[in-house]
Amino acid sequence: MNEKIIYGIQQIGVGVNDAEKLFKWYATKLGADIKVFDDNNTATHMAKYMGGKPHDKRAILALNLQGGSGYEIWQFEDREPQAPASPIQLGDTGIFSIKVKTRNVQEAFSNLKVKGVEPISKIVTAPDGIQSFFIKDPCDNIIQIKSFDNWFAQKKNMGGFFGCTIGVSDIESAKKLYSDVLGYDEIIYDKTGRFDDFSDLPSGDETFRRVLLSKKAKSGGFSNLFGTSQIELVQSISRTPNKIFANRYWGDIGFIHLCFDVRNIGAVVRDCKTAGFPFQ
Repeated sequence: MNEKIIYGIQQIGVGVNDAEKLFKWYATKLGADIKVFDDNNTATHMAKYMGGKPHDKRAILALNLQGGSGYEIWQFEDREPQAPASPIQLGDTGIFSIKVKTRNVQEAFSNLKVKGVEPISKIVTAPDGIQSFFIKDPCDNIIQIKSFDNWFAQKKNMGGFFGCTIGVSDIESAKKLYSDVLGYDEIIYDKTGRFDDFSDLPSGDETFRRVLLSKKAKSGGFSNLFGTSQIELVQSISRTPNKIFANRYWGDIGFIHLCFDVRNIGAVVRDCKTAGFPFQ
């Protein structure tokens, strides 16, 4: 079998400075209280992006069993994780924020405030007509809490993570990876301008092109748990963006990777290379 199957997003990597503290935060605030693994092995495969050598780390994979993808909470143990030198701005290249599903936005907004999480935006409506709001985790990673209708279980209001917002320098080039290779080929919207739902975010009052892509989960594997996912590409029109991880290591504070659950990894390698995105 040469066909690749992408079952969905397995996890987002979250670079932090205290894995235990952040696991407790994601468990108690966002309901990701299932610890799939707690790993202290040396990280070797990403040495190219960690100063050219392996590093000791702790990684905890946390899941919310209402449905959605997991959080790999990742901490260097042999060096001090570095925060960005200056605050990340909307449109900077890399993963800017993640999208977490809720059944009832107003209830989620109120419950998080009761739990001591102060939203960084009001409840807003995106170009797809769906309501959401934004918060930060204790490492200042930005999280969008968004109404969503695709669930694995039907018990709680807050679910798992189902997508992310990625700053890119050229949306058309980026779509060759996300749409053509990874299968996020449903375009929910493609708009350029200034957006009310961005207004409370850093540099959110600037002009952007934004494209929201969606992919229904394939049947098989853990697809029923992961569910439908979305990737939003955002390109700054007003300014030249910075790289979110400029002069820092992979694994430093921020969203460090987006991981897909696939069948036939060899076909993914082949298709990425053919499209001009070879594995690193």
